[in-house]
Amino acid sequence: SSDAGNVLCDVTTPSLVFLPPSWRTAEIFPEEHRLKTQTVPVENTPELGVDAPTLKEHFVNEFIDGYRRKIPNMPYGLGKVIMAAEVRHVYPLCPRVLTDAEYREIKDLKLFDIIINCAVNMQCGDGQYTPDTPVGKFMLALATAADSLIDAQPFIDLRKKFLGYSCREIVEPMLFNNYIPDNNADFVFDRLPERNYSVPAIKSHAGDVLMCLLCALALVIAPAGRIITAAALPALTILKKRRLAAKPYHPERY
Repeated sequence: SSDAGNVLCDVTTPSLVFLPPSWRTAEIFPEEHRLKTQTVPVENTPELGVDAPTLKEHFVNEFIDGYRRKIPNMPYGLGKVIMAAEVRHVYPLCPRVLTDAEYREIKDLKLFDIIINCAVNMQCGDGQYTPDTPVGKFMLALATAADSLIDAQPFIDLRKKFLGYSCREIVEPMLFNNYIPDNNADFVFDRLPERNYSVPAIKSHAGDVLMCLLCALALVIAPAGRIITAAALPALTILKKRRLAAKPYHPERY
């Protein structure tokens, strides 16, 4: 939606030979300023020689296997860490947003499996990790903690690498579609849709804890510069966070 109130709608088309194998129709009703789309999956047939119940499952398996083959080739042993990491290993860094029952439900899930499922869901337009699901809560909390850590370091503005976006703003649409359905949409141009889910506000103090640890370390190893170090790092962090508050992203809106 432009500043003048005009709406541009982009209808993308899936591929017939990749994930998701489907084609899409678009029906326009000019008098109603309305657009309806329908996604039609390509069915599997014996002639294709695909060893999977459906063509979609075949391409999902290819998609996942392709990334599984790439991960072990990462440098510095990162591949082993990525494949071994589970929710319970990183949840201590996150705000406590899960109940005990929700944590027990997902604590043994592999991070790789969660991330790859998010990618598959996003590719197919089937985002399932809404803010009321344990995985959705965990991923939003993890992204919030990452933002807190990024914003706490005072010397480099890493958000410039993400074109001004925060980790949470990037992760949220990968988890679920909060507006128009991806596959079968019924869209009226004169009436922009409201959010289907209210995304909860999550605060993380991971960055503040990191800064406290850095200041404490500086006090121990650099006695001559204790006053300067102890005052400079928090001051620079506060100034940086004030600059970030002036940018389009505001954590309060969540």
